Amino acid sequence: MHEPLIHRDHAFINFANGSFQRVDIQRFGLTGSLEPGDPVLLAAMIAHDVFGNDYATRPGDDPARHGPYWRDRIAPTSYTSRERREFVRRVTFRSRVPGLLGTSEGGSAIPVCGSRM
Repeated sequence: MHEPLIHRDHAFINFANGSFQRVDIQRFGLTGSLEPGDPVLLAAMIAHDVFGNDYATRPGDDPARHGPYWRDRIAPTSYTSRERREFVRRVTFRSRVPGLLGTSEGGSAIPVCGSRM
């Protein structure tokens, strides 16, 4: 069985404003006909090596965790499917509220991308 996704690259945004707010973006490419939100695809993402990151040490140093969460307690059912428009609305709102993503005045702090690779 082939892997349903391939890790492409990542971007790490550190606002460096004393807020300790960061955004870590992992980009994957789909190898089959799976669509975003498919439980098989989500399970593959959770199982992928880059998902094991506690964000307090170097990536891969704590493969049992994802942020503050134990990976064995994260399942595809832990996620809620959202329409692209709703996702963009939520991320855009958070990026414009002062302090939510490390900006003092608000404004677009992060790029938003929701397309397939």
